[in-house]
Amino acid sequence: MYLFLTYLCNRAIQSYYFPDDAKGGELILQTAAQAIEAYGEAFAPYPHPVLTIVQGDFVPSMEYDGLVFVGHTFYHYVNGTPRDYLIVMTAHEVAHQWWFALVGDDQALEPWLDEALATYSEGIFYEAIYPEDADWWQEIRLTQREPLSGWVDTSIYDLNRSYTEAVYLRGAKFLGDLRLRIGDEAFSVFLKDYAATYSQRRASADGFFRILRMHTQADISDIIGTYFSRHH
Repeated sequence: MYLFLTYLCNRAIQSYYFPDDAKGGELILQTAAQAIEAYGEAFAPYPHPVLTIVQGDFVPSMEYDGLVFVGHTFYHYVNGTPRDYLIVMTAHEVAHQWWFALVGDDQALEPWLDEALATYSEGIFYEAIYPEDADWWQEIRLTQREPLSGWVDTSIYDLNRSYTEAVYLRGAKFLGDLRLRIGDEAFSVFLKDYAATYSQRRASADGFFRILRMHTQADISDIIGTYFSRHH
């Protein structure tokens, strides 16, 4: 494999890629650096001295603490614009360094606590880095897939065709609706507080909503009823 390497605020970012996919490897390096900056501002500073991203010889992408695998097929269609699915996937997987790695959760019983937040973080990335393409992200990730089905608080033991729709996509829509209801400022402060409170700890849905209610007096019962099978 080949390596692109850069440094950002004394943090090393490494992108390993196959020889024929240098464009993708370079784009991932750039996107990861941008994501660390964007998420560091939106959530909390990146918690490690190194982030390594490796092109996998498989289709899915997968996050680990300080390490990300991105499926090889995403590298094959780099189009040279911000509207590139490799950027979307990189933004998603890097977001897991906050939602999964920094703030832990029960990935079996409450997977939405990392997957919904990582999916919505893609939109936060686009707002920060490519604001003129934020509406494009909303369209290709959420709007054009309507109607979406399933409860956001689905567990992995309920895996079926609607699992990704429910946990990832409806989860992101829930966060978007929540932001609209409580306002940008309260939503931003909430995310920072949530990340700080549960840094290096395991969060839960109850903890998520407890921190949220510390930052808003808005009635969100209808939103919860729309997206969740259980009362919070």
